Amino acid sequence: WEGGHGTTSQHYAGVAFDVGQTLSSTQRRRIWQAATNLGVWGYVLTIYISELVNASLSMVKLWKRVDFRPRLWSWLLCPLLCAAAAVLSAGLMPAGVGWISTLLRGVVAVGLYLTLTLIFWGGRR
Repeated sequence: WEGGHGTTSQHYAGVAFDVGQTLSSTQRRRIWQAATNLGVWGYVLTIYISELVNASLSMVKLWKRVDFRPRLWSWLLCPLLCAAAAVLSAGLMPAGVGWISTLLRGVVAVGLYLTLTLIFWGGRR
């Protein structure tokens, strides 16, 4: 629960979910149909698209101001490559029985991920 509001949400979307929990499927369908008839979904879509455009323009302006340059290798490709190698190598380990085997495979995967990340990334900024 959130800050003294019991088990109900203090946010608008949360309140909508809280209210809808006690309704039957037919009642929820009626609310959906009323929202459709009133054009609420177009309003929501308009807000969603305008927020995406606003965020995109703001980020572009910020990136130009601070001379931002994305680093594809160190931010995306290296972590993905290391994670894939770790998961594949843990999958190649012989499967044992019980939780100890599962834990060992997880420890090996995490250890290999960290090791490969340090080797490939090497503390580059």
